[in-house]
Amino acid sequence: MHRGKGRSFVGFLLTYFLTSILVSTCILVSLKCTVLKGNGIKEFIKSLDIGEVVQEVVNESIKSTSSENDAVVDSVNKLADKIITDDVINEVTDVMVDSIIEDKEVDLTNVKDSCMDVVTEVSEQAVDDILDELKGSTSVIDAEALKNNSVIQQYQNDFNIDVTTPILEQMENVYGSKSVELKDIDIEEVKSEAKEALKEEVIPNIEKDVDKLINETSVEVNKQIVTIKKETNIKGITKVIDWALSAVTKAIIVGIFVTAVFAALQFVVYKKDINKAFKNVGIAGIITSIIMLGISIAINVVLNIIKDVFGGQEAADKVVNSITDKYMPKVGGVVSTIAIVGFVVSVALIIAAVIVKKKLAQKDELFTTEDTFVETQEVNEESVEEDIM
Repeated sequence: MHRGKGRSFVGFLLTYFLTSILVSTCILVSLKCTVLKGNGIKEFIKSLDIGEVVQEVVNESIKSTSSENDAVVDSVNKLADKIITDDVINEVTDVMVDSIIEDKEVDLTNVKDSCMDVVTEVSEQAVDDILDELKGSTSVIDAEALKNNSVIQQYQNDFNIDVTTPILEQMENVYGSKSVELKDIDIEEVKSEAKEALKEEVIPNIEKDVDKLINETSVEVNKQIVTIKKETNIKGITKVIDWALSAVTKAIIVGIFVTAVFAALQFVVYKKDINKAFKNVGIAGIITSIIMLGISIAINVVLNIIKDVFGGQEAADKVVNSITDKYMPKVGGVVSTIAIVGFVVSVALIIAAVIVKKKLAQKDELFTTEDTFVETQEVNEESVEEDIM
């Protein structure tokens, strides 16, 4: 009896510690899958999806360097919208992070190749679209047809540059006229010639604007980074983030290992009543699932409270709302998923405990029946011997 109580107490302690470790590990996993992604400051910043912030920095830089002329601002903004793709933003982000961490000036000249790749790709696609549209709407390629072409108008509007003239000049060089009937030409050849015309006459002019945009943006971004460094202990923050990311990863690994150890110990303690081990592990899982579900509900409540408290239009309120809207629902979603999966697995373990208990009971009953049969047989044999005597 004393031994049974002792084993039950050990089982209780193991279940308690198993639940605590499970809850802690599940919370860390939720954060690692959402807010604390990556194994270093660069990966972490990328995981924050700060593309919009970098885009805003670039736009503010354009306005700061060209504020004396609204037309210039509009033109450069259109160019930036076209060439600053997600890939370019990732490159800019890397450069900015390196600048902050390594305490050096931002140099965005290496981003130029990516920007020009976008320009070339957009230009070549525009040529294909231009001629495909002409092929379906007119029988003659001339100045009037090009003037009325929607793709050309959009391209010239985006890059603020004349592409009609180079195309017409290239047509005249190749076909001897600026007015050519479609039936007399090879469309694919025209596409090739038009792309060559853009490459030689149009893209170099766009490249000058790209150079100017990159240089002016580099200067302005450096000013903003200097301000950030003065107003915040950015190096200290990056070190703390690096340490936290590493610590969380290690803590999750340790948590998983310790969880496995405590679960295994349950089966060691209850090796003769293994159903109790299944039951205790299942109970730990269900308690963990309930706690995680409670955390998920709490996150939604806190999110609503934050929206009410920081509902103003000030910059600080907007920042807080932006961060909470972006990450708290993600954390809550992962927490809910863990709670549901954990609950299902835990119920399965408890069902397994019931099944194992029934099998053990049947086994004990079989052994008891066999023992009774042997004892009865021995008594009968002794009676026979006494009668003979």
